[in-house]
Amino acid sequence: MKNPKYFSFKITEQMGEKYSKKSGDFNQIHLNDKVGYNSIFSQKICHGNLIVEKIFKKINFNKLNFKNCTINFYSAFFYKEKISCFCVLDKKNSIFNIKIFQKGYLKSTLQFENQINHFDNTKKYRKKSKLKKGKYDIFLLLESISYYVGMIYPGEKSLILNIKISKISHSSQKFENNKLYSYKPKKYIPIINNILFTKNYLFFFQTAERPDINTKNKKIKIKYLKKIKNIQNNCFIIGGSQGLGKEYTEILKKNKKIKIYSTFLKNKCLTKQDINYLKLDIMNINEINNIKNIFSNNYENMFDLYYFASCKIKFENNLSKEDEKLQKYYFLDYPYFLIKSLKNFNFNFFYPSTSNIYDNPNSKYSKIKIIAESKLKKICSKYQINFKTFRFPKINSRQTVSLLDPNPKKLVDYINNNNIKMDQIFF
Repeated sequence: MKNPKYFSFKITEQMGEKYSKKSGDFNQIHLNDKVGYNSIFSQKICHGNLIVEKIFKKINFNKLNFKNCTINFYSAFFYKEKISCFCVLDKKNSIFNIKIFQKGYLKSTLQFENQINHFDNTKKYRKKSKLKKGKYDIFLLLESISYYVGMIYPGEKSLILNIKISKISHSSQKFENNKLYSYKPKKYIPIINNILFTKNYLFFFQTAERPDINTKNKKIKIKYLKKIKNIQNNCFIIGGSQGLGKEYTEILKKNKKIKIYSTFLKNKCLTKQDINYLKLDIMNINEINNIKNIFSNNYENMFDLYYFASCKIKFENNLSKEDEKLQKYYFLDYPYFLIKSLKNFNFNFFYPSTSNIYDNPNSKYSKIKIIAESKLKKICSKYQINFKTFRFPKINSRQTVSLLDPNPKKLVDYINNNNIKMDQIFF
């Protein structure tokens, strides 16, 4: 018979800052808004071990009867959002499970068992660090692991994937007490195995080198530049500071004869040569007037308007109402309103769609994009606006980079290999 229990809590940014000072883990993914925004998470994330600490205190960890505890992190936790914990005790198998959700998504699980897990071959592990002297209760040990991962190894670009905690009664491993050992099994796979042996516990934890977004500009082949240099219309790129929008901005600026306007939100563009940069927050609907002003000041000229604004894309079939509403706003409601607002001006409109429609037509993201293709085409037809869309494959950006695919192709790669034709994606 299973007896479920429930509790919840929130982690504030102030709590994250306090944990950084306490643990020594000042990794900027937890503290810096811009670092979080430009990461694969699109925002700052909570310390994973701070979440574990909160749960351990709630369930009175030190009084639990278990031999092994396994903690799995499936995705990152965010500040100021409720974290819900559902506990289940299976008396027959002596397993105590906790499932941890945030905004309806399963983010982590904890499992307590009365059996000891065996770890892999320990001969290849190398000593990397040692704990500071002091009393080593479970919470200080978790803080030490957070510090080691976030500040020492892997350091800046780090993630904790899982932690296994075993109670031990004697030193059966060939490790020194209170010292951390690590081993990377495969050179080209960003997974690291780590061990910490202490008086009362043996920690085995896996970490990863968090993939970085490739921001380097690639050169487009000269034969494809002819199309760009023949463009006569001024160009306006919404969402031009990263991902596809940034690549479009870099490609179009090869044409020195036209005016190019490109918008940003948080990533202020320092190099303004050949580009007119404009800060634009599409969540503030009144800022459409800033676009209108530019169109008005260039009334005699036609514009090619490219729309690349995006929130953090979630590809799941089921989304929270909040996430579904946000994606609908970015990918349908706002561009629809934008076209209506600019209907009296002379412009072409390009809308990027996604090959995810083929790969997973049941995802909310795909469904929104399918509806957007149809509705935006219809409204453009109504106002006699030339409309073009293209279902892009996975392009290197914060939306697509992951542990399993750390370096997706950039747009220029597809163009240079002739996988995407210039006439398909430019006017």
